[in-house]
Amino acid sequence: KDSFVPGGGKGQGGKANYHDYDQHGYIPWPKSTDSVSGTLDFAFSDYAVSLAATKLGHQAESDRLRKRAFKARSELFDSSEGLMRPKNNGMFKRDDPKQWGAGFTEGSAWHHSFPPFDLQGLAELHGSRSALAAKIKAMLSQPGTFKPGSYRRTIHEMEEMRALAFGQYGHSNQPVHHVLWLLLMLDDARPECNATLATAVGSEVAETCPRLVGERAISQTLQRAYGVDYFAGDEDNGEMGAWFVLAALGLFEVAPGTHQGYTLGSPLFRRVDLYNSSKTMKARVASLSLRNRNAGTNLAVHVTQVLVDGDVIPVAASATQLSWTLSYERLLRTKVLQFVTAHEPRDEPKVAAQSNDISAADRDRSFELQQRVSILEKDLEAQRKDAQEALASALRSVSKSEQEPVGDKAACKTEMEMLVSQKAITLQLQQQLESLRRQTALTADTDAVPIFLVATICSLMAVVLLSWFCFMHWRKSRRDAIRDTARSSSRVKGGSNEKSGKTKTRRTNNGKASRDSVV
Repeated sequence: KDSFVPGGGKGQGGKANYHDYDQHGYIPWPKSTDSVSGTLDFAFSDYAVSLAATKLGHQAESDRLRKRAFKARSELFDSSEGLMRPKNNGMFKRDDPKQWGAGFTEGSAWHHSFPPFDLQGLAELHGSRSALAAKIKAMLSQPGTFKPGSYRRTIHEMEEMRALAFGQYGHSNQPVHHVLWLLLMLDDARPECNATLATAVGSEVAETCPRLVGERAISQTLQRAYGVDYFAGDEDNGEMGAWFVLAALGLFEVAPGTHQGYTLGSPLFRRVDLYNSSKTMKARVASLSLRNRNAGTNLAVHVTQVLVDGDVIPVAASATQLSWTLSYERLLRTKVLQFVTAHEPRDEPKVAAQSNDISAADRDRSFELQQRVSILEKDLEAQRKDAQEALASALRSVSKSEQEPVGDKAACKTEMEMLVSQKAITLQLQQQLESLRRQTALTADTDAVPIFLVATICSLMAVVLLSWFCFMHWRKSRRDAIRDTARSSSRVKGGSNEKSGKTKTRRTNNGKASRDSVV
C-alpha cells in the first residue's frame, strides 16, 4: 500500500513527493534537500517490494514497481561522470562531486552513486562490470577533501571521512558501507587474479583485479576504523558494529530484501561456529561453521576459493550470477563453509566429496563429534596450564616454609589435593577425547595426543615433587623438634639437681601427704 500513496510524514506511511516520483521517476532537487538519496531509497524499496509481490501472485503491481525502480536509477545517472546527480525539469545539477548535501543526505555524489539492489543493471549503466569496478576504485583513490555544500558548515561526518584517509570512502557514515563488497561481486575471476600471494599483495596485475582491491580495502577498514574501545563514526542503530561482525565472518549482504545473497569475503578468524537456536548451542551442534586456516596471518587476506560442505562453488560471473555470492537458501543448508587462501592447495579439504555414500545423519553426527573433540582439546589445554600454575604455587609455598621453621602443613595438603584433583580431571578428559576419536575415526589427526601426555606427565610430576618436598620439610621439622626436645630435657635435669633440697611436704584436706616440686 505504501508504494502507491503519498505521505512520508512521521507515522504516516506512503512516500513524500510521491506524485513527482511516480510521474518523472525522480524527486526534483528544488523540492527536497535529499532528492537523490530519497529517490534511490524509494527505488530500492520498489524493487524489494516487487519481489514480494511476485511471491504473493500480484504480478501487475510487481511489474509496475520494478519498472519504476529501474527508471529512478537511470534518470539520476549522469553517464558523463558515472555518478548520480540531482535533477529538475530533465536537467542535471552538476556540482562538485565532493560537495555534501544539495540532494545527498550526509554525503556527496560519491557516497550515493552505487545503489546495490540490482548490481547487474547498475553495471549496464556504466557500460560494463569492469567500468563500474573502475569507478569504485577511483572513489578510493580520490583526495579525501570535501565541501560543506548545503550544510554550510563542517559536520563531524566530513572530518571523520578525511581522518580515515581512504579517499572519498567515508566508513564513518552508513551510506557507503556496501560499496567495498561490490568489488568482490564484480570480480571476473581471471586466473592471474587468483594465482599467488604476491599477486594479492601488490603487483600491477592486482590493481586490475576487483576482488583483490576489495579484499585489501575491507582488511584496511577493519584495522583503521575499529578498535577495542572506539568506532570510526556513529554507531547508528548498531549498524557500525554489525558491519564489523559480518566483515569478520566473511559474509556480507549488500542488498537485504533482494535475491543477490551474501557476498563471500575473507574471515578474520580461523573458525567461527554459528548457532540458530539455544537448543543447538546447548548441544554444541553448530548450524554453520566458518573456517579459514590462515586467519590471523598475512596469508589470510586473499581468498582463492570457497568450499560449501567440501564442494567448490563457482565464482565466475555470468549474466544471471554475481561473483563470490551465496544465496540465503543455500547458506541455510550449509554446515561448513571453508575459505581457501592463496597458499593452500586448491583441492582441499573435500570432506563431503569423499563421503557421498554416507548418509546426511552420519555426516551430521561426525561433524558434531568433531566439534566436541575440539572443545575437549581446549579443556585439556586449560587443565595443563592450571596444573603448571598449581605446581609453581606449590614450589613457592614449600620454598617459603623452608625459610620459616614453622611449616604450614595445611597449605601443603591443600596444594596436594588440588593437583590430585586436576590430575583426575585431566585423565577423565583424556578418556572422553580418546573415546570420541574412536567414534569419529580421526586417526590421522593426532595433534591433541601430546597435550594428553604433557597434561598427564605434568600432573604426575607435580604430585611426586610436591610429595617429596613435603616429606623433606616434615623430616627436617621433625629433626629440629627432636634436637630442641633434647636440649630442653638437659636443662630440666640440671635444674632438678640444684634445687632438690627445696622440696617440702604439706597436708591436704584429707590428711594425706602431697609433695610439690619447686621445679
